[in-house]
Amino acid sequence: TEEHQQDSLETQIDGARRWIAARGWTVSDAHVFTDSGISRAEFVKRPALLAMLNGAKRRDFDVVVMRDDTRLGGDMLRTSLLVQDLAEHGVDLWYYFTNEQVRGDDPTSRLLITLKSYVGELERVRIVGRTQEALRRKAERGLCTGSACFGYNRVELVEDGRRRGVDWEINPEEAATVRWIFERSASGDSPRAIAKALNDAGVKSPRAGSRRGTGSWCPNAVREMLLRDRYRGEIIWGREGKSYKGGTRIRVSRDDSQVVRAIRDDLRIVDEALWQRVHERFEQTRLTHGGAGWGRAAYLLSGIARCANCGGPINVTNTKHGKKIIKAYGCAYFRNRGKAVCGVAVRRPIEELDDAVIEFIQRVVLDDLTITRVIDRVLAKLDAEQTPAVDPRAGLVARVVDLEAQLRRLTRAIALTDDSDALVAELGTVQRHLRDARRD
Repeated sequence: TEEHQQDSLETQIDGARRWIAARGWTVSDAHVFTDSGISRAEFVKRPALLAMLNGAKRRDFDVVVMRDDTRLGGDMLRTSLLVQDLAEHGVDLWYYFTNEQVRGDDPTSRLLITLKSYVGELERVRIVGRTQEALRRKAERGLCTGSACFGYNRVELVEDGRRRGVDWEINPEEAATVRWIFERSASGDSPRAIAKALNDAGVKSPRAGSRRGTGSWCPNAVREMLLRDRYRGEIIWGREGKSYKGGTRIRVSRDDSQVVRAIRDDLRIVDEALWQRVHERFEQTRLTHGGAGWGRAAYLLSGIARCANCGGPINVTNTKHGKKIIKAYGCAYFRNRGKAVCGVAVRRPIEELDDAVIEFIQRVVLDDLTITRVIDRVLAKLDAEQTPAVDPRAGLVARVVDLEAQLRRLTRAIALTDDSDALVAELGTVQRHLRDARRD
């Protein structure tokens, strides 16, 4: 739970700080790295872990302190590589719970690190397995196995005085909205038209009051609701799941043999006849217009430009220019969600805005001076991040060694040739350079 996760983080940070203080060391607040609510098996989408590794590479700190080996990662091979990376950057790793310094500078220590990581990964896999079994048992009973669903309340299920899980119950007010959406869809309204009508009427959306989104209805939310089997009293679990690949979780589709279906007539909101009418319309629309797929953006500003009024995305739609139909940029929230969300109805031809943007880039961004400055700054940043601190004498030492090698080669060449005037002159030049380098 979020409460347990927060307590765990605070406990670990407090324990690490006290251990560090007891040794007379100091730690900056900027160097407290926490990945809250993220699995330790995750190695791609862990921003704090990546920030810590980048800091170690720059030698922003000398020591990394954490509770134990399970905090670094839950993947045996990748965790071992992380420990080795820290060692190669000259950063020590300590576990405060066992007062143990982790060393990865010899084969034996690396083997021990791998064995401990193996134990951690094995336990993580077992936890995942136990969790999946518990969720499957709940799904077979038709109980709640996930987040909230519009149209229902989640209530604790208590049996014999003990909490046995979370069950669903119909929320009358939201259920009325669900039925209204299905009725409008069955009568021919598109998800966009339904979303606009809901926003105009001030109906609270599924995300109203949450930290994400605008709190308004969108066509995709309406479409997902029209496809949700739960509203016909059928609870489906396991159609999609997550797997682990490449150091991160990926979404996978499961075959029918792994899908659990439970019938709950007491949770039916939409009658079967209305459900069938809606889905017959969906099937007809699919056959008529075909399925839409995701691909590369077809227009320059698609996915980049935002509406200055509501912050929503700018997309392309058809509009009239005289008697001609043309493509134009406009606010997607105004088009899809209605005036209640954004009142900006302005549309501009794509050629007009594309030409203006391209002209600005060519004039301001792609001039020689700007490009040179950008390249210089990037190269300087790369050098600062990747170039280790070098003893200033190292270059002179290398220069002396190189000149001495040249001197030996020239001496052998003079001994083997009759025409040695040019070689003798070159030998004198190398000797002068060698004297200067040794003096420096």
